Amino acid sequence: MSTFCYSCMNEIDGSFCPYCKKENTADSVAYRLKPGTILNKKFLVGNSIGEGGFGITYIGRDLTLDRRVAVKEYFPNGYVNRNNNVSQLVSATTDNQVSFFKKGLENFLEEARKIAKLMNVSGIVDVREYFEENGTAYIIMEYLDGINLSVYLRQNGVFKPETIFQLMLPITYSLQKMHDEGIIHRDISPDNIIYLSDGTLKLTDFGSARYFSNAQKEMSVVVKQGYAPEEQYSKNGDQGPWTDVYGLCATMYRCITGKIPVDAIDRIKNDTLQTPTELGIQMPEPMQITLMYGLAVFKNDRCKSMQELSYLMEKALANENIQVESADYYHRLNQTMIAASSTTFMQDFDNAIHNKGNFQRQDVDPQSVHRNTGNYNNYTRETNQYNGYYEPDRSYRPPYNDPPPYRNDQRQKANKTPIIIAVTIFLCVSLIAGTVIYLFMNYNQSDEPDVIDTEIVSEIDEPVNGAVSSKQNVVSRADPLPASSKEERPTQAPAPTQPPTKAPPKTTVTAVSHLDPEDGHTYEPEQVLSNDGDCWCPKKGSGVNSWIKLNFSEPKRINGIDIVNGYAGSEEQYENNSKVKRIKIELSNGKSYTETLTVKSVDNRKDIQHISFNTATTSYVKITILSIQKGEEYDDTCITYISPTAP
Repeated sequence: MSTFCYSCMNEIDGSFCPYCKKENTADSVAYRLKPGTILNKKFLVGNSIGEGGFGITYIGRDLTLDRRVAVKEYFPNGYVNRNNNVSQLVSATTDNQVSFFKKGLENFLEEARKIAKLMNVSGIVDVREYFEENGTAYIIMEYLDGINLSVYLRQNGVFKPETIFQLMLPITYSLQKMHDEGIIHRDISPDNIIYLSDGTLKLTDFGSARYFSNAQKEMSVVVKQGYAPEEQYSKNGDQGPWTDVYGLCATMYRCITGKIPVDAIDRIKNDTLQTPTELGIQMPEPMQITLMYGLAVFKNDRCKSMQELSYLMEKALANENIQVESADYYHRLNQTMIAASSTTFMQDFDNAIHNKGNFQRQDVDPQSVHRNTGNYNNYTRETNQYNGYYEPDRSYRPPYNDPPPYRNDQRQKANKTPIIIAVTIFLCVSLIAGTVIYLFMNYNQSDEPDVIDTEIVSEIDEPVNGAVSSKQNVVSRADPLPASSKEERPTQAPAPTQPPTKAPPKTTVTAVSHLDPEDGHTYEPEQVLSNDGDCWCPKKGSGVNSWIKLNFSEPKRINGIDIVNGYAGSEEQYENNSKVKRIKIELSNGKSYTETLTVKSVDNRKDIQHISFNTATTSYVKITILSIQKGEEYDDTCITYISPTAP
């Protein structure tokens, strides 16, 4: 058998690897699989490349398909053990942990089954096989050629907000598909997102927190501080898609600011998390609103799903205004109530807003309030007590001083009457004064038209050749100003100043292949940008699986593409060359569409076919040929024109 490097799994000759520049040394840790082990009769295991609370990941090689893979082994730390010098078998540490381990094993395989359905989904590592062996289970995944975001940030620094929003969009769509399958990741962080060599991102390590959400001890292992929302700190916490929203937005926050977010459990009492702009980062407001909406401490105030998050991210990339439901409303309301908590007006206001409610009330010292969040240190709710904090919700009734006894009600009403009368008089006087000032200012404007604005058509005759009826006593708008005027009226109103037109994003084209110059034609990818008869043609062959990609210099909103199928510049070549039947359209946000093209007659070969899809913001359009209609003489497959269409 060939010799493979245990560190990079490339084939080598000797003890030194020319690819990773390392000595071919086997991992000697006894509880891991011994490098050189073969699983399921075809997967060669190398050294460990990652280890967490629930499993160990190894680099490996598929000996059948001759390609590198990643091998994830179910190995919950603290519950199982192995001595690879004796056996590769994994066994529970104690008898009491056997059933616990088996339950986790079932969940591990169930996760693998679900994720395997998402094969070829952009933004998620592919799961290719899963099986049981050595008393545990294994998942075989594609090997990702890249580094995780934690390493990338250390080596290269932070991302621009626009860049990380664009890079993360495919992951939001992929996570939505995961959530549709009932899978919650629960461990999203820079450590589990790989920055690939082609500049894209992929998410790894699925669902590890799911297996151990039933025990208090295990929660301390799976919760990653700074990236886990508050509901993950409780064994009864209500976790769902909103949990992954927090993890993803926390990761984006780290990528933009370079800082790990304040731990969610610490934000409950005093939320000191600063926005990127407060940290000196230049960030468009729609992006910041979206990011902080996903980082709300409590799930009821947070973005609820990946579908909602991706929608807001697309709007933010297009710099559209964004409005979200957030806890800021409650914070502002709480602060207002505290400021006036000593007045009986607050009782009426509170009842009007919250429609009464029975709560345990305590006097509140305004100095004990965190002014940036409106949280109360001394407040206790009867239904759900916290140590110095409550989660705002619509059943919340803020604290206030007890109202005075009933015998003082009449006196209070009497005291309010003069105030109400005074306020009413003040408003009336202000309204009259404002009206007088407005009329005076408009009357004295230097550019006031010296014409009568109303024409009573029924009382005047139609003028002939510019003559005016004797009944007409109206000054025409075209008449000159009176001689007494010091200013001349312009003969034509100046044209309004037009805002500068933004240049459309520049489009460049790349392709997997194209024909060399032949018969005066280049057949290069750039030919598809203009509908002038020239075309793009992949290298000799059917063209199936060849792709062409339109790249935009900045993200662009599109809702479809126009395409001219075949070589439209010549009737003879159109007939002789192959035409495309089915294509796959891929966008940078992770969305893809499979469409069937019409093969036109020779006379209609220049007709543009329009393919529409949901409006999306993307930095490229990639078109892959899936099938063709063979030409009468040649295999060459051509596309004359491709153009994205904007909404």
